[in-house]
Amino acid sequence: MTGILDPRTAAPATTAPSLIAHLARLDAPIVYVRTAPFPHVHPSAGLRSAERGLTFAGPGDVVCLPAAADPAFVELLAELGLGPDPSRIVVPRGPALAPLGPRFLADQDALDRIAALLPAEGVAWLAPGLSYPDDAPLAAAIAAARGAPVEIFGAAPSLVEHLDHKPTVRAAALELGVPVAEGSVVRLRLDHDGRAADLTPLRRAIRQVAGRSGRAVVRGAFGSSGSSVFLTGREGFVGAAADAFAAAPAQAVYLVEEYLPIRASPNVQVLIDPSGTATCVSIADQ
Repeated sequence: MTGILDPRTAAPATTAPSLIAHLARLDAPIVYVRTAPFPHVHPSAGLRSAERGLTFAGPGDVVCLPAAADPAFVELLAELGLGPDPSRIVVPRGPALAPLGPRFLADQDALDRIAALLPAEGVAWLAPGLSYPDDAPLAAAIAAARGAPVEIFGAAPSLVEHLDHKPTVRAAALELGVPVAEGSVVRLRLDHDGRAADLTPLRRAIRQVAGRSGRAVVRGAFGSSGSSVFLTGREGFVGAAADAFAAAPAQAVYLVEEYLPIRASPNVQVLIDPSGTATCVSIADQ
């Protein structure tokens, strides 16, 4: 599907304010677009994950999706007073699983539609969710189409990639005295096909940390939303665990830690706005 959903079938515009605009005190419309690839083992899962942007958007915002939104989900959000009017959802030309940034850059009609949905004057913001190198050229293209500035609400992609590196975060936690599970960083050699040539170092690390609880957590150095997290016993990857590990993109670095049977797994969400102000958004038990 290409372009905007048919406005004749649009539900009444919702009145809930944009979450990011409220938290960061942004008095300007936001274009929600996830340019970074979704890390799921099954790429099609990213099509539905992209719809998370609908839950953040306010009535004056624009949401860019890789494929047409699930009508039932859009209807549910409207009943809850969430999300933008369906006419403010924009889908560019191109295969649904192709990277979203290049698809927009190759579709001037889609860029013009986004520009038409934004005020003719004043700044607008592009919110990528997870900063990626494609953000800057897309923001520039939207700005050119509307003849007004489009700023990026997000950190530098290089900083995000640095902080997404699990061993780096573990090392920082140890330096700050934050308790972490017993574990180690394992480096593997990848062959010309991008697969691990020898998993022996990984199996050895699993046996070492799974001694007490009998289980280990293996995390790829990079990955979000649990896409590179695997749970295994002392014996290593067997059965369903082996299938899941083999299906995931191979990485050269893994973090292997002891699995701890804890009763609570807190998740603390912090928003850092462009001025550098940090605000605690929520604390939840995963």
